[in-house]
Amino acid sequence: MEAAVQATCSVYISGLERVSKQHDMTFLVLSICPPCNPQYSTRVQATRLFNKALKEALGHRFIDIATEIVTPIGVVKSEYACDGTHLGGGAIPLIEAGLNSALQKTGLSIA
Repeated sequence: MEAAVQATCSVYISGLERVSKQHDMTFLVLSICPPCNPQYSTRVQATRLFNKALKEALGHRFIDIATEIVTPIGVVKSEYACDGTHLGGGAIPLIEAGLNSALQKTGLSIA
């Protein structure tokens, strides 16, 4: 699984960098959120690997909220879940804080 995650992240980041150069912009990337259901343990593991790889590759351009919204077993806490698949409104303050932090750390601004 680790090799597949690394390969996928490499393609994803390569695409972001290409588009960044073509359009003279910088992307910030929000962490991948894990599933809400603990029966998807393989997906929980893959999510952790993806977020680790993205964080290593992107540094301050990576906005990690996943560590704040998960339970000890790696699924989304109920207060951040919406419908079993998507995050609900409870995650918005975390996303906003993460975005503001990333903007400050990278020296970027929203035009």
